[in-house]
Amino acid sequence: MNDAVNMLHQRVVQHLDSIYAGIELPLTTEELATRLLEIMRLDVACHEPEPFRNIWDQAEITMITYGDSIRKTGEQPLRTLHRFLNSHLSDTISSVHVLPFFPWSSDDGFAVINFWSVNESLGDWQDIQAIAYDYRLMADLVINHCSSRSLWFENFRQDRDPGRDYFFTASPDDDISHVVRPRTSPLLRETETLDGTRHV
Repeated sequence: MNDAVNMLHQRVVQHLDSIYAGIELPLTTEELATRLLEIMRLDVACHEPEPFRNIWDQAEITMITYGDSIRKTGEQPLRTLHRFLNSHLSDTISSVHVLPFFPWSSDDGFAVINFWSVNESLGDWQDIQAIAYDYRLMADLVINHCSSRSLWFENFRQDRDPGRDYFFTASPDDDISHVVRPRTSPLLRETETLDGTRHV
């Protein structure tokens, strides 16, 4: 191991020791760190880490907003947002976090239907790019769940890629009493698939 790989290995071990403190694992954290670095192909070559530099400080101000939080009749909301930022906040904020702006079916934008396009009711990619030109832009990459109307979910139902293995299923008889989530809807959704009824 070169020095950079060895340093990374030791940092990973420290993290694993902290995360799995008091938990019996099938491997030691040293062995687990070695496996992780092998999987990520970092076991043979790794750049020397740069000295830590905090890119955030007390001067940073980020505005968090939905794409349609600010509206003007007859104008696409993302254009209204951009104009508002430039007119009222350009001397104040440095970053804008636009909450999910993809087409969505529920969950305030977080149940994404299509990750490759902008919700037509908000604007288009040019509007997103215009904001990103003037401000540091942060956006949500919602990869932990998506809409049941998405291509991925339809592919899951049809046992096709991509999507066939993107969703977790369980039995209604499983003990799910320890699952905590801020939702009032049932955890499992009954879904018809090529393999019959599945509980997603």
